[in-house]
Amino acid sequence: ESLTARAVASASKSALSLRLQDGTNREIQLSRDVERVDVMARHGDRLAIVNQLFGGGAEVMVVDWKSGEVVDRFWCYAPSLSPDHSSIAFVRFYPTHFVNSPESQYRVYRLDRTPAQNRQSSKDQAAGIGSPAADLGLAVYPTGRRAMRPNVEVPEAKAHQHMSTLVWARDSKALAFVDAF
Repeated sequence: ESLTARAVASASKSALSLRLQDGTNREIQLSRDVERVDVMARHGDRLAIVNQLFGGGAEVMVVDWKSGEVVDRFWCYAPSLSPDHSSIAFVRFYPTHFVNSPESQYRVYRLDRTPAQNRQSSKDQAAGIGSPAADLGLAVYPTGRRAMRPNVEVPEAKAHQHMSTLVWARDSKALAFVDAF
């Protein structure tokens, strides 16, 4: 079975329609917070869809290319797809209102892993698709115990703040960014 199908997407008010090369249509519900679809890229049997949200965040949806089912979705900031489409670097989501001292925590979601494998704790694995997983993705920076701390109410002197886009190396093996600490 060939998965080199051409994807044609059109965004309606609440759904994204995908058409595979064999003519099969897939309808995917979008969150009402989605402003526009920014990026669609395929890696193996996974299709990554990055949606821009009203208010500046992003929603990443991971779709099984064979079935058309959404297998994972999460909110984040500054998502950056690797050149080989295998990974998505992002800043962990935090509310923009009514919280003090949010911190930028940099993570990587691997499209060649299952949703459970992209969560670092059994609690987050059990929470399932669309959960606000604290342990979502591989921690890039900060690391160690600081990577798993809450990303709000962090004392200002200890909080990391992303200051640039997340930029992948051409070979998708390294990630560069500027952090204020």
